[in-house]
Amino acid sequence: MRKLFVKVLLAGAGSVALLLPATPAQAAGEWHEVPLPPLWPSNFINELAAAAPDSVWIGGGQGKFCIPGWTPYSCVLSSPGNPVVRRWDGGQWLEYPLRDLPSNVGPIDDVGASGGEVWVHSHVQLSYPEYLARFDGTAFQKVPLPSERTVSLSVNPAGVWLKKSSQYRWNGSGWTVTPMPTGIRGISGDIHAISANEAWGLGVGTGQSREYFLVRWDGTSWTKVADLPMTGEWDVYSGDGIAVTGPGEVWALQERPQEAASRIYRWTDNAFTEHSPSFPTQLNRLHVDGQGALFASGYIAMSPKAAGTLRFTGADWVTEPEPAPGISPGSLISVPGTDLAWTYGSNPAKTFTNS
Repeated sequence: MRKLFVKVLLAGAGSVALLLPATPAQAAGEWHEVPLPPLWPSNFINELAAAAPDSVWIGGGQGKFCIPGWTPYSCVLSSPGNPVVRRWDGGQWLEYPLRDLPSNVGPIDDVGASGGEVWVHSHVQLSYPEYLARFDGTAFQKVPLPSERTVSLSVNPAGVWLKKSSQYRWNGSGWTVTPMPTGIRGISGDIHAISANEAWGLGVGTGQSREYFLVRWDGTSWTKVADLPMTGEWDVYSGDGIAVTGPGEVWALQERPQEAASRIYRWTDNAFTEHSPSFPTQLNRLHVDGQGALFASGYIAMSPKAAGTLRFTGADWVTEPEPAPGISPGSLISVPGTDLAWTYGSNPAKTFTNS
């Protein structure tokens, strides 16, 4: 989310109990800013997540500073700042305690929300241990971590996931390793789920050459589904370029840095078909909104270069307007089951919505 967005958040996460009430679907309106409550200077947002119109979360920091020293990149006095987590409940921003996390240890790096599950993660600084916590309805309670350092947190209808050197899944009381298929060393980027029994990811091969695969979680284990198309020696895929628009329908964005170009493939009926824009682009992220519409973000024009977002019409790609002046459409987060979306700016922190 630094990240585009989207985690497809449609239902409850795994087998854990729901903690937040369901909310009826709503229709979108005009984009507008939703002012945040007062924060300290040097405030910023690292990630935004939404599980429902009354369960929208931001994570970031505030109060970071450095008084420069005599040598480059040194500080005579500094602070990594304080963590920030806020929830929009449909009418106001709320703050909840972060149990067992002291102040002045750095920002919240990851926020994940799906159904009734809300989690936060921080790498923290000043030699304080890595922090992971789960929302219990009134506060964030610290949860023990596996011994390896966490790379990222994903929360979606298929569960709560930690990516380390292995892929861990929350089982309701602890962490279970979910092994990768033979020849795949791990998943790049987020896990994209539409149900407890269908999640997809970008598998990365164990070999020295670039090898990319679609992998699927069926509620029990991961399987390798298909090799992703490789049309050139330097073509690459990233976890931000995977999206799921329905059962068995997965999209993959192929970046072609040697040509400053991109291609988009759709996987369905056990085959790939190409659905790239009919005009030059250099895209880097795919996104699905709460109604299943597909978007792509990056450079949507090349002469001159212009950043923005495209929407797939079923035949070609059309330009989407910026949600707010100076805010990249690439940071959009959709609210599941609605036309509503949120986005954010940083330094200083700002949030915008069309609700």
